[in-house]
Amino acid sequence: MIRSAMVAIILVAGCSSNGPETSTDVVTRVIDGDTIELATGDTVRLIGIDTPEEGECGYAEATEQLTQLVDGQTVTLVPGARDDQDRYGRLLRYVEIDDRDAGLVLIWFGLARTRYDSRDGYGSHPKEAQYIEAEAATGLPVCVPGIPTSDTPGVISGGYPFCEAARADGAAPLREGDPGWNPELDQDDDGEACE
Repeated sequence: MIRSAMVAIILVAGCSSNGPETSTDVVTRVIDGDTIELATGDTVRLIGIDTPEEGECGYAEATEQLTQLVDGQTVTLVPGARDDQDRYGRLLRYVEIDDRDAGLVLIWFGLARTRYDSRDGYGSHPKEAQYIEAEAATGLPVCVPGIPTSDTPGVISGGYPFCEAARADGAAPLREGDPGWNPELDQDDDGEACE
């Protein structure tokens, strides 16, 4: 009798999940700056961000940055959206690699905007406030109409647009002549920025 009760408790506990769980998988393809494909064949749309579509300014930079972060890597997929999937059947997940949130990295670089959250009818998500705060701190987006982008993701022509992007990229402090150098960020005119 006690054994039967224990089995019943274990079965009930095992079936009491209220939604998707955190999982890991290998990224086999980066579709664009906010969508990846997994080894399972599932497609994942990153929660809470939006990046430019193909043909739009910033598309190549956002896609390249996400590719550098996750392509071919084992990532952690964390649920957090109101819905498990979007209307196209893509899983909605935060994508983490080495304890870094890929969506947040894209926001810090100015390659993604916060979207699909409580402000536009999609429901709040756990990292919404953090994403909004990061976006407010980034300043200029990488893709500014009329300013050509450089070959370095996170850097517009003329260098990093803000110190947070340089720090997130591990490039700070910047010195004159460094890739991404921007004299506008050298507040004390000592030849070193974002120190």
